[in-house]
Amino acid sequence: EGYVKERIETPHVTAGTPVIFDYRLGHRGMGNTSQEPRPIVYLTYTSSSNEFRDSVNFSRRRYKKLGDIIERPPSREERLKKRKKPGE
Repeated sequence: EGYVKERIETPHVTAGTPVIFDYRLGHRGMGNTSQEPRPIVYLTYTSSSNEFRDSVNFSRRRYKKLGDIIERPPSREERLKKRKKPGE
C-alpha cells in the first residue's frame, strides 16, 4: 500500500511488553489466532487543535465496547456475599 518494504520495522517483543510509537505512522497488529479475547490498551496524546485526525485507525465503527467482549466483574456486594460464611 505504498510502503517501501525495506524501511518497514517490525518490533518482536514478548507478550505484555509495551510498544511506544508515533501514532501517525502506518501500523497494525497481527490477528488474534487464539479463541481468547486479546485486550489492548491503546493510548494517544495529541494537540487539541485537531490539525491531524486519524479517522482510519480510530473510526468508532471499527471497535467494540469493552463490555461487549469481556465479563463484567462482580460488584462489591457480590464479592462480599461470596466471602461471607453460612450463618453470618
